[in-house]
Amino acid sequence: MNRNLKAITVDVFALGVRNRSTAPKNTYVRLDGTSMAAPVVFGLAALIWSYYPKLTVPQLQEIILRSVIKSTKFVDHCVTGGVVNAYKAIKLGVHF
Repeated sequence: MNRNLKAITVDVFALGVRNRSTAPKNTYVRLDGTSMAAPVVFGLAALIWSYYPKLTVPQLQEIILRSVIKSTKFVDHCVTGGVVNAYKAIKLGVHF
């Protein structure tokens, strides 16, 4: 984790270490960083939207932010203090 992050610049954390991704010549590689974490959050947004297609973008954002798994490790490093959680997000979406 980058210790230079400011809480106001990161809303949530997502797994971004050793994520498997496609590579040239029909191969796979393991990569780290925000380039790997951002698709996790985008994929979560798509999953939520597939369950609840009438959600607005602000509602979708609120669901993602409110459904994190909080951790004392992250409280000083991101706004929500947590990591995205698909199960909690889908359960929360029914209330919107």
